[in-house]
Amino acid sequence: MSLIQKNCQSCLTTVKNALPSIKRISNPNISRNLSQFRTNNICSSPLTFNKKSLINSTSDNLKNLTYYNKQFKQQQQRLYATHSGKRCWKCKAENKIEAVFCENDKCKVIQILDPEVDYFNILGVEKSFDINLKDLKIKFLKLQQLVHPDNFSTKSDNEKKYSDIQSAYINKAYHTLINPLERSLYLLEINGHGVNENDNVKDMQFLMDIMSINEGIDDAEDQDDIDDISEENQERIKASIKIISDNYKLNNWDIVKDETIKLRYWTNIQNTLKEWTPKK
Repeated sequence: MSLIQKNCQSCLTTVKNALPSIKRISNPNISRNLSQFRTNNICSSPLTFNKKSLINSTSDNLKNLTYYNKQFKQQQQRLYATHSGKRCWKCKAENKIEAVFCENDKCKVIQILDPEVDYFNILGVEKSFDINLKDLKIKFLKLQQLVHPDNFSTKSDNEKKYSDIQSAYINKAYHTLINPLERSLYLLEINGHGVNENDNVKDMQFLMDIMSINEGIDDAEDQDDIDDISEENQERIKASIKIISDNYKLNNWDIVKDETIKLRYWTNIQNTLKEWTPKK
């Protein structure tokens, strides 16, 4: 058997293996054309073997096979995929990726938490540093009330499990977004500019200011001293938040990241001030 004949035989084997899957396609033209391809293939009879026609036929048929396989894959994608990327685990209806409950009115069962849903999606707020905190709280309370595990005590095991997961995620989302520092850290992370624990400010004057403030806290004699330091620090926090907000709008990620690290220092100082007690 010549090399060309071997290649042709290999081609036919590939077609034979592919046909069972491709025949399942609902498009009758594809199955019909593939059957014709198999019936009329020049290698089916050794008496009609012609080297030139064999090469041309093999090339054409391989192109056809590639086309039909592509059609098959597209057919499968249309069958299983959805525009939202999420189907209800119970009724198989299409849902938005952030849907907490099935959007099919006849189902409305609690959904599996999709790993692609971020904190903004799940709470239905704009993906921005500047968010309406009042609106955030209202949406959180309403959603948390709906998914609370107490509502699913008599439901199926799946619903109980999904309720626990959704409730925990929604709670974490809210407490992250309500806090300016945590919100900024989260936005940096999901935009590919995450802050690591080892990331520090390189501004030496800033670091000297931090040391000075900490010394002032150590030397404080009464609550009045602490209140004065706290008032000054709150102004620093406000200024830092404004810088972050302004630069988020401009996508100045380096400035946002640097200022977020500074905000973390100011926040730590504020937490220290809240826990301060007079020396004995």
